[in-house]
Amino acid sequence: MNSCPTCKRALTAAVAECPRCGCDLSTLQAGQSAARRWFANGTQALRQKRFDVARDAFGRAWRWRHEAASARGLALAALGLGCFAEALRCRERSKVVAGACD
Repeated sequence: MNSCPTCKRALTAAVAECPRCGCDLSTLQAGQSAARRWFANGTQALRQKRFDVARDAFGRAWRWRHEAASARGLALAALGLGCFAEALRCRERSKVVAGACD
């Protein structure tokens, strides 16, 4: 986490509470950790060509944290399952999220 979601103060380390406003950051950090775990599970499932498991894992990662990489993983898993319309929707989602970060 780069900054406090409440006061926007830059954070240099993983802290449980914002030093400026006192915002509890532990729940947010737990969500980010869960998103990383689900993304790793999805990546592993893609490598093993277990596309249904990958789609579920990337979907969970997306629900925890809307990141372009999770949307791209969803698109790849959908392609592997032959769900082309879903793959296109996920790919467009990843472009929108990536564009918001520019």
